[in-house]
Amino acid sequence: MAKIGDTVCAIASPPFIVPPPGPDPVYSLSVPSQEVVPGCGYEGAVVRFFVAGQEVPQTAIWHAGLFQGLALIIGPPFSYFSAGGPGQEEVVRAGGRLVPYIGDTVCGYGGIVYSSGQEPGCGVEGSVVTFKLLDARGNVVAVANQTGVWHAWDGISDPQRLDLTFGPATIITMPGTGDAPDGGGSAWGTLSLVLGLAGLTGTATGFALRKRATTR
Repeated sequence: MAKIGDTVCAIASPPFIVPPPGPDPVYSLSVPSQEVVPGCGYEGAVVRFFVAGQEVPQTAIWHAGLFQGLALIIGPPFSYFSAGGPGQEEVVRAGGRLVPYIGDTVCGYGGIVYSSGQEPGCGVEGSVVTFKLLDARGNVVAVANQTGVWHAWDGISDPQRLDLTFGPATIITMPGTGDAPDGGGSAWGTLSLVLGLAGLTGTATGFALRKRATTR
């Protein structure tokens, strides 16, 4: 649902589902101008979004006939990194993965780092994030020389980029513990939104909902 002020200006509903370019569904809606629906769009108006009755922190600015790309964060905030480097590819090809830690706590997967509101002991503003390579059995095989700093992603900015290296001094070996951990735990979601802020003629908006599980 999209609101301008206290006026409901658009509601996504099943008839508006359209095939996306990827595997996720896309919901299409339009945010009309105030000439079409009193109290709705005018140049510079702030558009607020609600998912399952919950307001998300991201907003958009209404401009006639403009499509905007916006990723809406559903639920607790998270930090977003583009992290990778030499040595990681070999581990991933062998069935391993890159996992972010805050202290000794697993706090997400890949470049997604959960907040303390999602996983106790995880990110708050300024937390130091360590990245470790785990093999297919869940054993730590290397720790990155570089660390990141946890900041809540605003849904618009590019991810924080980290060019990771895994030097010999950081290699850690651990005895086998059986199968790798499962993907249970808290889930997070983003809503990738293409927002059509329409003038007198209605245009479409779309968003894709994704959920992934925590890697412990």
